[in-house]
Amino acid sequence: MAPPIETFHPARLQQQIQNHANGKLRKPPVDLKQCELKELLQYECDLRGPKEDPRSARTG
Repeated sequence: MAPPIETFHPARLQQQIQNHANGKLRKPPVDLKQCELKELLQYECDLRGPKEDPRSARTG
């Protein structure tokens, strides 16, 4: 199982990808404009608890 990662707002993606998982800064920095654009699909999931609460668990 993959280790849990911190959630972040998509607007912070450029800053988030500049660090490795161990916290070290990437050299050279990653420029997202140079990366191929991919598509991300998100399917519906039901939560147990309020949507705004990060501790809400997915059901099913």
